[in-house]
Amino acid sequence: VLGLENVPVNGTPVVVVANHQNCLNDPLCVCLQLTDRRMNFLARANVFKNPVANKALRAMGLLPAYRMGYEHFSEVSKKNQETLSAACEALTDGETVMLYPEAGHQDKRWLGTFKLGYLRIAFGAAEKMDFKKDVMILPSCNHYSNYFHARTEMMLKFGKPISLMPYYERYKSKPRTVWREVNAEMRRRVDDMMLNITDLDNYDAIDYIRETYGVRYARRRGVNPRVLPERLITDKEL
Repeated sequence: VLGLENVPVNGTPVVVVANHQNCLNDPLCVCLQLTDRRMNFLARANVFKNPVANKALRAMGLLPAYRMGYEHFSEVSKKNQETLSAACEALTDGETVMLYPEAGHQDKRWLGTFKLGYLRIAFGAAEKMDFKKDVMILPSCNHYSNYFHARTEMMLKFGKPISLMPYYERYKSKPRTVWREVNAEMRRRVDDMMLNITDLDNYDAIDYIRETYGVRYARRRGVNPRVLPERLITDKEL
């Protein structure tokens, strides 16, 4: 676990944003580290259908995210608004909300497009507080030594947060422009921390080279390939 010094103190409205490489481990690892605060997560809505599960999940801080393809359009819009309002309320109470802007997870080391929902929540909370209190966006990265083998390693890293207060005045007149600007910067910060293989057409070949020759490359660079954060650096170079 790296970068804990970058996590704002408990009581600060914080939105944690991360790449999503594993369905359960990604949020679970964050929960096990940020134990000093109330954590809230958005999860796909179909897991809330059972009334008992719905009650239990909400008690643990999970909120349903409705997506096209799974729900009717009219339901998606209305129900997601309820979820956004609940997430905004959590932030105004000084809680932490974690979202995965790619709106899905994958078993590849690459970063998808970031949706803007997390910024709607963050600026919505700021608006509820009359723009008098800062809301922080905290970039985070998940990185695995192997996706499929048991007892392998996971790295969790927190980057430097973005303060939204300097954006408040411009947001009042040009919200979408500010959303796009902050979103681009947040995606860049997450990208900088992770291994993002953008050539998906040749992904398997590139990853094979990384897993084989990458060990020798790391040693040539004076890096122990068994130390995951160090190996990540040489993998990115390679």
